[in-house]
Amino acid sequence: MKFDKIMIIGLVVLLLSPVAILLSINEHFVLENQYSITDYRSRGIVVENGVAYIAGDNVLEAVSIDDPNFMFQFGKIETQGDIVGLFKSGNLVYLPYETGGFTIIDVTNVLNLISVGNYSSSSTIWDIFVSGTKAYLPVADAGLDIVDVTNPSNISLVGSYHDGSNGTDRIFVEGSIAYLGEASNGLKIIDISNSSNPQLLGQYDKNIRDIFVKDNIAYLALTDGLEFSGVEIVDMEDPTDPKLLSRIEIPTYDIFVKNEFVYIPVKYEQLVVYDISKLESPRRVGQYPFPSKYPVSRGNIVFSLENRIYLCTQNLNIINQELTKLDLSDNGIRTTILVAFLGVIVILISLYRDRSEKNSIDYYLKLYKAKKAKLKHQDNIQ
Repeated sequence: MKFDKIMIIGLVVLLLSPVAILLSINEHFVLENQYSITDYRSRGIVVENGVAYIAGDNVLEAVSIDDPNFMFQFGKIETQGDIVGLFKSGNLVYLPYETGGFTIIDVTNVLNLISVGNYSSSSTIWDIFVSGTKAYLPVADAGLDIVDVTNPSNISLVGSYHDGSNGTDRIFVEGSIAYLGEASNGLKIIDISNSSNPQLLGQYDKNIRDIFVKDNIAYLALTDGLEFSGVEIVDMEDPTDPKLLSRIEIPTYDIFVKNEFVYIPVKYEQLVVYDISKLESPRRVGQYPFPSKYPVSRGNIVFSLENRIYLCTQNLNIINQELTKLDLSDNGIRTTILVAFLGVIVILISLYRDRSEKNSIDYYLKLYKAKKAKLKHQDNIQ
């Protein structure tokens, strides 16, 4: 058997299969445990004092997570509307409805969750943010409503900023500034120091899917219609003149920021974590894969506390951010098998050509001519 060019190519391809394995090994955070969510789709999560408050469809559930190896339900309450988010302030949880308005649940006793108030609206509300005694509501076909929630049994509208916007579905409040996100009209920055007369301060001309603001820095999940189109980090110190600091090319629908990290879930795929200690150059530091049958494109489904990440897909995943492990992805296994298979096929082709050549008349004629030439050469030397 001779090593022709085809044989050499086949051997090289075959030897590349271990390289494919090495290239496909992923390092990701370690899953500690899961809590099964069986009868609803999660729309929001907040974790506090060893309890996870999970909202979904028409239910709020309180789950003990103090020990990730032994999780159980504390309490559960059903609501009348289709929940699209969750906000917790003190001992009260606020649940906005797709059909309009919101419900307030008292969670002082996690074993006995109690509905203590409702607010009705004729317009769709996709989100809610509570600061002090005021709740801020993005009204889908109008703009911003501000309501007084001092008395949950008697909630009243105190102010509005309406400009007829469409696609308003996200809100975040920091200090006296409300950031109103719209899927088709960009980000609006509103002065709410006078809640009865909010005023527009500035705008950021990118369509918004989610907002998180910390220390005058806005983290914005962007959309270009039906698709998600990345994350931008924007300096909002001067609300009249937002300045782009950096961009992360990851399509997402949800953002959570804690300490010096931003948590970004990618639809159907994985959670990625970036170090944002340098805002101008975010650095990817970890990921956790979560193949999910749910797109989960509404509500905030990721939360971080201390060294753990709490991620709601079709289950509540408790992920240890300080531990990582190496894993070979399914795509990596498929790639490795394909590379090895191609190498074997090329080698077999080479062997077949070699054998076919030996069985041919031309092959034996070549041998005969070569032997005759060799004998003639020897006779000439003698």
